[in-house]
Amino acid sequence: MASARYTLNITPDPPEEPPHEMTAKEKRENFWFYYKWHVIVGIFVVILLVMLVRDVMTNDPADYTIGVITDSGLPTGAADVLSEKLAPFFDDRDGDGVVTVAIQDYALPLDEAQDSSASAGASASGMTGGATDPYTLMAGVTRLTGDLQSDTCVLFLTDNAAAYSEKYGFFAKNDGTLADVDEAVSDEDLGVLWADCPALASPGLGSVETISGAQLDLDAYMENFRLIPRWYDDEKLAGKEKTAAYYEGNMAAYDAMTAQ
Repeated sequence: MASARYTLNITPDPPEEPPHEMTAKEKRENFWFYYKWHVIVGIFVVILLVMLVRDVMTNDPADYTIGVITDSGLPTGAADVLSEKLAPFFDDRDGDGVVTVAIQDYALPLDEAQDSSASAGASASGMTGGATDPYTLMAGVTRLTGDLQSDTCVLFLTDNAAAYSEKYGFFAKNDGTLADVDEAVSDEDLGVLWADCPALASPGLGSVETISGAQLDLDAYMENFRLIPRWYDDEKLAGKEKTAAYYEGNMAAYDAMTAQ
């Protein structure tokens, strides 16, 4: 037993207080403090999914889609003008009485400051490229990759055919072979120049108003673009009836647009 002199001045510890029971309001505030950004991001993702599903369910798909590949994207309003210009060369694939041609605009910067890569699958593997803004590049490459895998575009318009061919390797050369990645090709090896296609160059496209309010002459803008088919393996076309029919419709339009 401890001596009294050792325990005389010892104060016993106070009894432990029971844990605080948070009110419903405090629980909500605590949850919001720790999970605010999780909730915000979750809501944002749900909204995007709802919008995507709505677009898929309500949008009437175009008969055909033409890809346009440029360094910084088409000028405002140019896609609508091109869609109207190209539609008469195509057939009414879905039989609704109206021919619609969508323009898929891919902004793929060619700046070599930074490198990035993505696979385009099928006959377009090994696609690589670089851009000062890697996010702009990756957004364009990701969209292009998905559209190549889903056979959305057979025909492409671009104002830098050789450079894009050497980077992405899915164009068909004029001799019918694949212009593979890193293969040295010239613009003349790929498709037909817009200005050399009477059916495209006349009548004129007119002009559009840019964001700055200036008028842009679309005929002058498009004269250096080339119309190029995508390369397809004959075996792939033979095994996919719908893809083959879509390809044939595009190539019939290509022949009509490039006729001299």
